[in-house]
Amino acid sequence: MLFTITHQPQQSTAIPQAGIRELQQFLKAFPKKRIALIHGPSGSGKTGAVHVIAKENGLELFELNASDLRNKDQIMSRAGNAMMQMSLFAKGKLILIDEIDGIAGRADRGGVQAINELAAKTAFPIVMTANDPWNPKLATIRKKSVVISFPKYTVYAIQRILRDVAAKEGITIAPDAVREMSRRSQGDMRAALLDLQSLAAVASGKPVDLKAVEALGSRDRVDSLFEAIRTIFKTMDGKTAQASLDHVEEELDYVLAWLAENVPREYSGKALAKAYDQLSHAYVFLGRIRRQQYWRFLAIARTLATAGVALAKDQPTRGFTRYQRPSRIRKRYHEELAELLAEKTHCSLRKARQELPFIRAVAEKVLE
Repeated sequence: MLFTITHQPQQSTAIPQAGIRELQQFLKAFPKKRIALIHGPSGSGKTGAVHVIAKENGLELFELNASDLRNKDQIMSRAGNAMMQMSLFAKGKLILIDEIDGIAGRADRGGVQAINELAAKTAFPIVMTANDPWNPKLATIRKKSVVISFPKYTVYAIQRILRDVAAKEGITIAPDAVREMSRRSQGDMRAALLDLQSLAAVASGKPVDLKAVEALGSRDRVDSLFEAIRTIFKTMDGKTAQASLDHVEEELDYVLAWLAENVPREYSGKALAKAYDQLSHAYVFLGRIRRQQYWRFLAIARTLATAGVALAKDQPTRGFTRYQRPSRIRKRYHEELAELLAEKTHCSLRKARQELPFIRAVAEKVLE
Protein backbone atom coordinates (compact mmCIF):
# COMPACT_ATOMS: atom_id res chain seq x y z
CA MET A 1 0.00 0.00 0.00
CA LEU A 2 1.26 3.49 -0.82
CA PHE A 3 2.71 5.55 2.04
CA THR A 4 0.41 8.40 0.96
CA ILE A 5 -2.51 6.20 2.01
CA THR A 6 -1.14 4.36 5.05
CA HIS A 7 0.32 7.57 6.53
CA GLN A 8 -2.52 9.99 5.89
CA PRO A 9 -2.89 12.63 8.63
CA GLN A 10 -5.15 11.42 11.44
CA GLN A 11 -5.40 14.74 13.29
CA SER A 12 -5.87 18.30 12.11
CA THR A 13 -2.74 19.36 14.01
CA ALA A 14 -0.71 17.51 11.35
CA ILE A 15 -2.02 19.82 8.59
CA PRO A 16 -1.26 23.54 7.95
CA GLN A 17 -3.43 25.33 10.51
CA ALA A 18 -4.58 28.37 8.54
CA GLY A 19 -6.50 26.18 6.11
CA ILE A 20 -7.94 24.04 8.90
CA ARG A 21 -9.26 27.10 10.76
CA GLU A 22 -10.96 28.45 7.64
CA LEU A 23 -12.56 25.05 6.97
CA GLN A 24 -13.92 24.93 10.51
CA GLN A 25 -15.33 28.44 10.15
CA PHE A 26 -16.99 27.46 6.87
CA LEU A 27 -18.75 24.51 8.52
CA LYS A 28 -19.99 26.67 11.38
CA ALA A 29 -21.33 29.32 8.98
CA PHE A 30 -23.18 26.85 6.70
CA PRO A 31 -25.59 27.48 4.97
CA LYS A 32 -24.53 31.12 4.69
CA LYS A 33 -22.00 29.80 2.19
CA ARG A 34 -22.69 26.35 0.77
CA ILE A 35 -19.35 25.68 -0.94
CA ALA A 36 -15.74 25.82 0.19
CA LEU A 37 -13.24 25.81 -2.68
CA ILE A 38 -9.83 24.62 -1.46
CA HIS A 39 -6.92 25.29 -3.75
CA GLY A 40 -3.22 24.69 -3.60
CA PRO A 41 -0.39 22.85 -5.33
CA SER A 42 -0.20 19.09 -5.55
CA GLY A 43 0.65 17.43 -2.24
CA SER A 44 -0.35 20.40 -0.04
CA GLY A 45 -2.82 18.37 2.05
CA LYS A 46 -6.13 19.57 0.56
CA THR A 47 -7.94 16.21 0.43
CA GLY A 48 -6.37 14.98 3.67
CA ALA A 49 -7.63 18.08 5.48
CA VAL A 50 -11.22 17.37 4.43
CA HIS A 51 -10.97 13.76 5.65
CA VAL A 52 -9.64 14.89 9.03
CA ILE A 53 -12.23 17.66 9.42
CA ALA A 54 -15.05 15.22 8.69
CA LYS A 55 -13.70 12.74 11.23
CA GLU A 56 -13.18 15.32 13.99
CA ASN A 57 -16.66 16.80 13.49
CA GLY A 58 -18.41 13.41 13.41
CA LEU A 59 -19.57 13.90 9.81
CA GLU A 60 -20.16 11.20 7.24
CA LEU A 61 -17.89 11.95 4.27
CA PHE A 62 -19.26 11.36 0.79
CA GLU A 63 -16.39 11.65 -1.69
CA LEU A 64 -16.54 12.04 -5.46
CA ASN A 65 -13.75 12.62 -7.95
CA ALA A 66 -14.08 14.62 -11.13
CA SER A 67 -13.15 11.47 -13.06
CA ASP A 68 -16.36 9.86 -11.70
CA LEU A 69 -18.51 12.70 -13.03
CA ARG A 70 -18.12 12.64 -16.79
CA ASN A 71 -21.22 14.65 -17.76
CA LYS A 72 -24.21 16.57 -16.43
CA ASP A 73 -26.40 13.47 -16.07
CA GLN A 74 -23.85 11.68 -13.87
CA ILE A 75 -23.34 14.79 -11.76
CA MET A 76 -27.07 15.24 -11.20
CA SER A 77 -27.49 11.56 -10.38
CA ARG A 78 -24.50 10.78 -8.15
CA ALA A 79 -23.76 14.13 -6.55
CA GLY A 80 -27.44 15.11 -6.42
CA ASN A 81 -28.42 12.06 -4.40
CA ALA A 82 -25.61 12.69 -1.93
CA MET A 83 -26.50 16.35 -1.47
CA MET A 84 -30.21 15.78 -0.86
CA GLN A 85 -30.47 12.48 1.02
CA MET A 86 -29.99 12.21 4.77
CA SER A 87 -26.80 10.54 5.94
CA LEU A 88 -26.64 7.10 7.54
CA PHE A 89 -27.36 6.83 11.26
CA ALA A 90 -28.73 10.42 11.26
CA LYS A 91 -25.21 11.89 11.31
CA GLY A 92 -24.28 15.06 9.51
CA LYS A 93 -22.69 14.79 6.11
CA LEU A 94 -19.86 16.49 4.24
CA ILE A 95 -19.69 16.31 0.44
CA LEU A 96 -16.21 16.29 -1.10
CA ILE A 97 -15.77 16.78 -4.86
CA ASP A 98 -12.08 16.25 -5.48
CA GLU A 99 -10.16 17.83 -8.37
CA ILE A 100 -13.02 19.98 -9.64
CA ASP A 101 -10.60 21.25 -12.33
CA GLY A 102 -11.28 17.97 -14.12
CA ILE A 103 -14.93 18.82 -14.66
CA ALA A 104 -14.18 22.38 -15.78
CA GLY A 105 -11.40 21.28 -18.10
CA ARG A 106 -13.30 18.72 -20.17
CA ALA A 107 -15.22 19.29 -23.36
CA ASP A 108 -18.38 17.93 -21.68
CA ARG A 109 -20.97 20.70 -21.48
CA GLY A 110 -23.14 21.33 -18.46
CA GLY A 111 -20.82 20.04 -15.74
CA VAL A 112 -20.20 23.31 -13.94
CA GLN A 113 -23.82 24.37 -14.48
CA ALA A 114 -25.01 21.14 -12.83
CA ILE A 115 -22.74 21.70 -9.84
CA ASN A 116 -24.11 25.23 -9.42
CA GLU A 117 -27.71 24.03 -9.58
CA LEU A 118 -27.13 21.36 -6.94
CA ALA A 119 -25.12 23.65 -4.67
CA ALA A 120 -27.99 26.14 -4.56
CA LYS A 121 -30.22 23.62 -2.78
CA THR A 122 -27.84 21.22 -1.06
CA ALA A 123 -28.75 20.12 2.45
CA PHE A 124 -25.09 19.59 3.36
CA PRO A 125 -21.87 21.59 3.05
CA ILE A 126 -19.79 20.96 -0.08
CA VAL A 127 -16.00 21.12 -0.24
CA MET A 128 -14.25 21.13 -3.61
CA THR A 129 -10.53 20.89 -4.25
CA ALA A 130 -8.66 22.40 -7.17
CA ASN A 131 -5.10 23.02 -8.25
CA ASP A 132 -6.12 26.06 -10.29
CA PRO A 133 -9.22 27.82 -8.88
CA TRP A 134 -8.77 30.74 -11.29
CA ASN A 135 -9.78 28.68 -14.31
CA PRO A 136 -12.37 30.92 -16.07
CA LYS A 137 -14.77 27.95 -16.25
CA LEU A 138 -14.83 27.87 -12.44
CA ALA A 139 -15.75 31.55 -12.13
CA THR A 140 -19.42 30.96 -11.23
CA ILE A 141 -18.49 28.36 -8.60
CA ARG A 142 -15.74 30.56 -7.19
CA LYS A 143 -18.10 33.52 -6.70
CA LYS A 144 -20.40 31.39 -4.55
CA SER A 145 -17.61 29.79 -2.51
CA VAL A 146 -15.42 30.41 0.48
CA VAL A 147 -12.01 30.23 -1.20
CA ILE A 148 -9.35 28.63 1.03
CA SER A 149 -5.66 28.50 0.12
CA PHE A 150 -3.37 25.63 1.13
CA PRO A 151 0.29 26.56 0.67
CA LYS A 152 3.14 24.18 -0.01
CA TYR A 153 4.64 22.31 2.93
CA THR A 154 7.87 23.83 4.22
CA VAL A 155 11.11 21.91 3.82
CA TYR A 156 11.31 21.50 7.59
CA ALA A 157 7.78 20.10 7.85
CA ILE A 158 8.54 17.56 5.12
CA GLN A 159 11.77 16.54 6.87
CA ARG A 160 9.91 15.93 10.11
CA ILE A 161 7.21 13.83 8.45
CA LEU A 162 9.71 11.81 6.41
CA ARG A 163 11.68 10.97 9.56
CA ASP A 164 8.49 9.89 11.35
CA VAL A 165 7.34 7.70 8.46
CA ALA A 166 10.79 6.15 8.04
CA ALA A 167 10.87 5.27 11.74
CA LYS A 168 7.40 3.67 11.60
CA GLU A 169 8.30 1.67 8.48
CA GLY A 170 11.70 0.57 9.79
CA ILE A 171 13.57 2.43 7.04
CA THR A 172 17.11 3.60 7.76
CA ILE A 173 17.79 6.87 5.99
CA ALA A 174 20.75 9.23 6.30
CA PRO A 175 20.05 12.78 7.61
CA ASP A 176 21.51 14.39 4.48
CA ALA A 177 19.29 12.14 2.34
CA VAL A 178 16.21 13.37 4.22
CA ARG A 179 17.23 16.99 3.71
CA GLU A 180 17.88 16.50 -0.01
CA MET A 181 14.63 14.59 -0.55
CA SER A 182 12.71 17.37 1.22
CA ARG A 183 14.35 20.04 -0.91
CA ARG A 184 13.69 18.22 -4.16
CA SER A 185 10.03 17.67 -3.34
CA GLN A 186 9.43 21.44 -3.76
CA GLY A 187 6.78 21.45 -1.03
CA ASP A 188 4.89 18.42 -2.37
CA MET A 189 4.32 16.10 0.60
CA ARG A 190 2.81 13.37 -1.56
CA ALA A 191 5.82 13.34 -3.87
CA ALA A 192 8.23 13.18 -0.93
CA LEU A 193 6.46 10.14 0.54
CA LEU A 194 6.40 8.39 -2.83
CA ASP A 195 10.12 9.09 -3.22
CA LEU A 196 10.79 7.59 0.19
CA GLN A 197 8.78 4.46 -0.59
CA SER A 198 10.41 4.06 -4.00
CA LEU A 199 13.93 4.43 -2.62
CA ALA A 200 13.20 2.05 0.26
CA ALA A 201 11.92 -0.58 -2.18
CA VAL A 202 15.03 -0.29 -4.35
CA ALA A 203 17.34 -0.37 -1.29
CA SER A 204 15.77 -3.69 -0.15
CA GLY A 205 16.50 -3.20 3.55
CA LYS A 206 19.78 -1.33 3.12
CA PRO A 207 20.13 2.28 4.33
CA VAL A 208 18.93 5.01 1.97
CA ASP A 209 21.78 7.45 1.43
CA LEU A 210 22.32 10.77 -0.34
CA LYS A 211 23.63 9.06 -3.47
CA ALA A 212 20.36 7.17 -3.89
CA VAL A 213 18.34 10.38 -3.57
CA GLU A 214 20.51 12.18 -6.12
CA ALA A 215 19.89 9.33 -8.55
CA LEU A 216 16.25 10.38 -8.67
CA GLY A 217 17.24 13.31 -10.87
CA SER A 218 15.54 16.69 -10.95
CA ARG A 219 11.82 16.67 -10.30
CA ASP A 220 9.59 17.43 -13.28
CA ARG A 221 6.36 19.23 -12.41
CA VAL A 222 4.41 16.56 -14.31
CA ASP A 223 5.49 14.55 -11.28
CA SER A 224 2.19 12.88 -10.40
CA LEU A 225 2.30 11.03 -13.74
CA PHE A 226 6.02 10.29 -13.48
CA GLU A 227 5.59 9.04 -9.92
CA ALA A 228 2.77 6.73 -11.00
CA ILE A 229 4.78 5.28 -13.88
CA ARG A 230 7.83 4.80 -11.70
CA THR A 231 5.75 3.10 -9.00
CA ILE A 232 4.21 0.70 -11.54
CA PHE A 233 7.61 -0.25 -12.95
CA LYS A 234 9.41 -0.56 -9.61
CA THR A 235 6.87 -2.20 -7.31
CA MET A 236 6.12 -5.91 -6.95
CA ASP A 237 2.81 -5.26 -5.16
CA GLY A 238 -0.34 -5.21 -7.27
CA LYS A 239 -2.37 -3.03 -4.87
CA THR A 240 0.40 -0.43 -4.72
CA ALA A 241 0.53 -0.35 -8.52
CA GLN A 242 -3.26 0.11 -8.76
CA ALA A 243 -3.25 2.93 -6.20
CA SER A 244 -0.50 4.76 -8.11
CA LEU A 245 -3.06 6.35 -10.46
CA ASP A 246 -5.30 7.65 -7.67
CA HIS A 247 -3.91 11.19 -7.93
CA VAL A 248 -3.13 11.27 -11.65
CA GLU A 249 -5.44 13.63 -13.52
CA GLU A 250 -4.72 12.25 -17.00
CA GLU A 251 -7.03 9.92 -18.94
CA LEU A 252 -6.06 6.25 -18.95
CA ASP A 253 -5.22 6.14 -22.65
CA TYR A 254 -2.65 8.90 -22.04
CA VAL A 255 -1.10 6.87 -19.20
CA LEU A 256 -1.05 3.78 -21.43
CA ALA A 257 0.91 5.71 -24.06
CA TRP A 258 3.57 6.62 -21.47
CA LEU A 259 3.77 3.03 -20.22
CA ALA A 260 4.03 1.58 -23.74
CA GLU A 261 6.81 4.02 -24.64
CA ASN A 262 8.86 3.30 -21.51
CA VAL A 263 8.39 -0.43 -20.89
CA PRO A 264 11.56 -1.27 -22.92
CA ARG A 265 13.57 1.07 -20.69
CA GLU A 266 12.64 -0.97 -17.61
CA TYR A 267 11.92 -4.53 -18.77
CA SER A 268 13.53 -7.05 -21.10
CA GLY A 269 12.93 -10.63 -22.24
CA LYS A 270 9.82 -12.38 -20.92
CA ALA A 271 8.93 -9.46 -18.61
CA LEU A 272 8.85 -7.12 -21.61
CA ALA A 273 6.58 -9.48 -23.57
CA LYS A 274 4.22 -9.98 -20.60
CA ALA A 275 4.00 -6.21 -19.97
CA TYR A 276 3.12 -5.46 -23.58
CA ASP A 277 0.54 -8.26 -23.50
CA GLN A 278 -1.13 -6.62 -20.46
CA LEU A 279 -1.08 -3.22 -22.15
CA SER A 280 -2.60 -4.65 -25.34
CA HIS A 281 -5.48 -6.13 -23.35
CA ALA A 282 -5.97 -2.76 -21.61
CA TYR A 283 -6.28 -1.10 -25.03
CA VAL A 284 -8.86 -3.74 -26.04
CA PHE A 285 -11.07 -2.81 -23.08
CA LEU A 286 -10.68 0.92 -23.78
CA GLY A 287 -11.88 0.22 -27.32
CA ARG A 288 -14.93 -1.59 -25.97
CA ILE A 289 -15.66 1.38 -23.69
CA ARG A 290 -15.64 3.75 -26.67
CA ARG A 291 -17.87 1.52 -28.77
CA GLN A 292 -20.31 0.37 -26.09
CA GLN A 293 -20.06 3.25 -23.58
CA TYR A 294 -19.85 0.59 -20.87
CA TRP A 295 -17.66 2.37 -18.32
CA ARG A 296 -17.36 -0.56 -15.94
CA PHE A 297 -14.68 -1.89 -18.29
CA LEU A 298 -12.51 1.03 -17.15
CA ALA A 299 -11.68 -0.76 -13.88
CA ILE A 300 -10.45 -3.81 -15.83
CA ALA A 301 -8.34 -1.68 -18.19
CA ARG A 302 -6.87 0.20 -15.24
CA THR A 303 -5.96 -3.03 -13.41
CA LEU A 304 -4.26 -4.44 -16.52
CA ALA A 305 -2.26 -1.22 -17.00
CA THR A 306 -1.13 -1.01 -13.38
CA ALA A 307 -1.04 -4.33 -11.53
CA GLY A 308 -0.72 -6.25 -14.81
CA VAL A 309 2.38 -4.36 -15.91
CA ALA A 310 3.89 -4.28 -12.41
CA LEU A 311 3.59 -8.06 -11.96
CA ALA A 312 4.92 -8.87 -15.43
CA LYS A 313 8.42 -8.95 -13.93
CA ASP A 314 9.79 -11.65 -11.62
CA GLN A 315 11.94 -9.29 -9.52
CA PRO A 316 12.13 -5.53 -8.83
CA THR A 317 13.98 -3.37 -11.34
CA ARG A 318 16.93 -1.43 -9.96
CA GLY A 319 18.37 2.03 -10.45
CA PHE A 320 17.01 5.25 -11.90
CA THR A 321 15.36 5.35 -15.33
CA ARG A 322 14.74 8.55 -17.26
CA TYR A 323 11.35 8.21 -18.89
CA GLN A 324 10.63 9.62 -22.34
CA ARG A 325 7.53 11.36 -23.63
CA PRO A 326 5.58 9.17 -26.10
CA SER A 327 5.96 10.15 -29.73
CA ARG A 328 2.20 10.09 -30.28
CA ILE A 329 1.63 12.63 -27.49
CA ARG A 330 2.40 15.38 -30.00
CA LYS A 331 -0.86 14.51 -31.73
CA ARG A 332 -2.68 15.02 -28.42
CA TYR A 333 -1.22 18.51 -28.08
CA HIS A 334 -2.38 19.33 -31.61
CA GLU A 335 -5.87 18.14 -30.68
CA GLU A 336 -5.90 20.32 -27.55
CA LEU A 337 -4.83 23.34 -29.60
CA ALA A 338 -7.61 22.61 -32.07
CA GLU A 339 -10.17 22.39 -29.23
CA LEU A 340 -8.97 25.73 -27.84
CA LEU A 341 -9.12 27.33 -31.29
CA ALA A 342 -12.65 26.00 -31.86
CA GLU A 343 -13.80 27.38 -28.51
CA LYS A 344 -12.27 30.85 -28.97
CA THR A 345 -13.35 31.31 -32.62
CA HIS A 346 -16.77 29.62 -32.25
CA CYS A 347 -16.15 27.21 -35.10
CA SER A 348 -16.44 23.43 -35.34
CA LEU A 349 -13.65 21.19 -34.12
CA ARG A 350 -13.25 19.80 -37.64
CA LYS A 351 -12.78 23.30 -39.05
CA ALA A 352 -10.26 24.13 -36.30
CA ARG A 353 -8.20 21.03 -37.16
CA GLN A 354 -8.10 22.10 -40.80
CA GLU A 355 -7.07 25.67 -40.01
CA LEU A 356 -4.48 24.88 -37.32
CA PRO A 357 -1.52 24.28 -39.71
CA PHE A 358 -2.11 27.64 -41.41
CA ILE A 359 -2.36 29.48 -38.09
CA ARG A 360 0.85 27.83 -36.92
CA ALA A 361 2.63 28.84 -40.14
CA VAL A 362 1.47 32.46 -39.75
CA ALA A 363 2.56 32.53 -36.10
CA GLU A 364 6.00 31.18 -36.98
CA LYS A 365 6.34 33.81 -39.71
CA VAL A 366 5.37 36.62 -37.33
CA LEU A 367 7.88 35.41 -34.71
CA GLU A 368 10.80 35.26 -37.17
